[in-house]
Parts: sequence; structure tokens; C-alpha cells
Amino acid sequence: MTGGYGSYTCITEFINGRSEYLPVMLEWVDEFYKTHTVYNSKTAAKKKTIKNLSVTAKKGTEVIKIKTIKKAKVVVTVSQKIIKSRKKAVKKLVIKPAKNKNGTVSVKLSKKLKKGIKVTAKVTKEGYKAKTKTITIK
Repeated sequence: MTGGYGSYTCITEFINGRSEYLPVMLEWVDEFYKTHTVYNSKTAAKKKTIKNLSVTAKKGTEVIKIKTIKKAKVVVTVSQKIIKSRKKAVKKLVIKPAKNKNGTVSVKLSKKLKKGIKVTAKVTKEGYKAKTKTITIK
């Protein structure tokens, strides 16, 4: 090969030397990307939507109730550090799918809910689009 590595003459000589194999290689690449959904975003499986998500939290109560689909991960966030997690009070609590067997989750609080506190619940599950719902205590 003449010219430096990566030069025009080097590249053209490389392609011309393999010209009989290129059409076969291009056919294989086309066929591979048509049939493999992992690499082809147009034919990738669409995710289902989570239809059921309700958050119940009333002023003066010490419990937040969330109803959603079974065996889904639920993340509950409150605008103040009032969620009981072991012996601490935290803003955010993650409920694993194993703890959400029937689709109903209760979150205990260290203080009663007051007006203006925001409660957010985010539900995720494999094969589903994530769904978030936020409520403000009235």
C-alpha cells in the first residue's frame, strides 16, 4: 500500500482488495439489523402503561396509602422528613417489589400530615412505563 495509514490511496486499495467480499458483508449486516430487535428501535417491544395508581393522604393522618399494580417498585417522596424508616425520619422511601405483593402499600409517618405538604409516588415495573402521581395536602 502506498501513502500513509488512513490516506485516500490506502483506503481505496484496502476496499479494492476486498471488493468481492463487501456485497456479502453488507447483505449480512442488513439481515442482522432487520431481525434483531435489540438493535432496531423501531421494532423493539412497546412497554405497557400502568393504569392504576392512586395516592390517599389526608390532613391530620399519619399514614399514606398507595394502590397500584402488584409486584411493582414504589418510591414515595414527601416534601418534609416525616416518613418512618426504621428509627429515622426520611423524605424518600423505596418499597421493593417483594413488599408490594397485592398492589396496596401503606407508608407510616412520624408526624401528622399538614396542609401544603406534597406527596409523590413513582411506580416502576419491568415491561411497563413508569408512572408518577403527586398530590398536595389540602
